[in-house]
Amino acid sequence: LDSLVKEMVALSGAHTIGFSHCKEFASGIYNYSSTQQFDPTYNPRFAAGLEKACANYQKDPALSVFNDIMTPGKFDNMYFQNLPKGLGILASDRVLFTDPRT
Repeated sequence: LDSLVKEMVALSGAHTIGFSHCKEFASGIYNYSSTQQFDPTYNPRFAAGLEKACANYQKDPALSVFNDIMTPGKFDNMYFQNLPKGLGILASDRVLFTDPRT
């Protein structure tokens, strides 16, 4: 199991470049629950920005955002630095920071 966790962390590092389609994370930024607008693992300002950027995702399924908002075109470790700040786009990104094994 330990090597699988290490592999998943390494593979997730590829999220430092590229983008994600809004439909892949919309459930975390639109009407998350009856008491919370956003998934609480998101930085609230970041979630509001994603909500605005993805406003037309249902009409345009190709609508997407950069995975790493700080250095989107650079292969670096900023992706990992963003996670404790609540700036992980996908649920799999955010769980890397909240899971004690990682």
